[in-house]
Amino acid sequence: MALPKRIYLERFIWAAVCLISITTAVALLSLAWVHFQKDPVVTVTDSVHQAVWHYYYPSATICDINLISKQDAVRLAKKLKSSPDDKFISNMKFLMYLFAYKFYKIEQLPDLLELQDLLDKKNISVDSIVSTMYSGCNMLKVCKWKGEQKKCKSIFEVTRTTNGLCCSFNYYATRNSLFEGYNANRASSEPSRVSACGYQTGLELLMVNEPRDYITSIIPTRGLQAMIHSPYDYPDWNSRFTLIQNKMINFVSIDPTKTYCSPRVTNLPVERRTCYFHFEKKMYYFNRYSFHNCMVECRMNLTLKLCNCVPFYFIPIHEVNHQLGRTCNLRDVPCLARNFKKIHKSEPRDSETNRKECNCLPDCELVQYKIENTVAVLGRSYSMNHATLYAGVNITNQHSVVRIFFNDLVGTTNRRDVRINWDASLAFSGGLLGLFTGFSFISVLELIYFFTIRPITTLFKRNSNKVSKLSNERRLH
Repeated sequence: MALPKRIYLERFIWAAVCLISITTAVALLSLAWVHFQKDPVVTVTDSVHQAVWHYYYPSATICDINLISKQDAVRLAKKLKSSPDDKFISNMKFLMYLFAYKFYKIEQLPDLLELQDLLDKKNISVDSIVSTMYSGCNMLKVCKWKGEQKKCKSIFEVTRTTNGLCCSFNYYATRNSLFEGYNANRASSEPSRVSACGYQTGLELLMVNEPRDYITSIIPTRGLQAMIHSPYDYPDWNSRFTLIQNKMINFVSIDPTKTYCSPRVTNLPVERRTCYFHFEKKMYYFNRYSFHNCMVECRMNLTLKLCNCVPFYFIPIHEVNHQLGRTCNLRDVPCLARNFKKIHKSEPRDSETNRKECNCLPDCELVQYKIENTVAVLGRSYSMNHATLYAGVNITNQHSVVRIFFNDLVGTTNRRDVRINWDASLAFSGGLLGLFTGFSFISVLELIYFFTIRPITTLFKRNSNKVSKLSNERRLH
């Protein structure tokens, strides 16, 4: 403060400046505290040199763009009618609406109902139709894993996806499911990993696709589709994918990014960290929680609520006798198409109450896979080992190759941590107080001295002076 002899105006100005500085510092500290309380978690890059062994190898799901086999459709048509005409055979493509109901048109309803009536008469279920129309994993001709040739049935299994029945590698999403392929007893209990990078160290597939067997497809092209996703996630429209055209070789390189949480984030309540760990919320059909799986189950429940049925692709193969609800058939297509936007919007809501249907929070910990696809024409004329390449399979215009591998020996790791802890809080508060008021630990010691030791010392000196004065007076008398 100003010295006692200074004028009162100077004292007032000095006091006002100090008060404004302290008020500003306290206000900024309060704003920062509110911000930290509102958003207490921050994500930072922890390492860009984490060995790829620490990441699960992604699941690869291969789907035929041709949704319905023409040969199988003709067989089913002959089973439903003794002498089916061309129009009826053509109408077999409407079976695609069992999983692609978005494209339904109202004028097709009579044909749909006729087809469903015939299926009911023959007691043919939706599951039987799908199994009949799908030829299994026959599109896979040669499979190599980590440079070694494997039986495709020993590493791939048939799975249900939003693209119909597909073949999945390294897939662990559904609950209570066991790998039922060749050598099932030797299947691992957790997803595979690799310890190397490069196209010779991952998954390599030689596949065949028959264009003459096409009857309908969603994508206006021919070939196959490879979806790359987490081994614990259901493969659907949200999965990253690449198209595989005939007579082409695809190099799909992957860069993984893993996000994990510090113990301080783990100890935060869900309301503050606004995310779930995979073990915190139980899934009905899936092994572990993920935002992706949660949204799938939410859409499944919303479909059941709106149309009183569940599309077959939401029901895992081992749960065909599920208790959740009946499987949607062709009669349900109009309802499914009418509610498509409600079901598939990013945040499904009840249109009547506008209430959120899903209680899905982001993943606290996850692995993301960034993919990059390089394409070239397939040919082995100049290959050094062309005679033994792909077990001597005669490469035709219907064949294609895909190689899926990690792009580098290392990946990225992100850490989710609390935005502020005691040491950061101390540094932040000290910085603001020092900036506006010159506050420091020395200032604290000076204040302690000024308000405690100094008054005591002053009082003690005054008492001593009084005693000395009295003693002197007595001596004079």
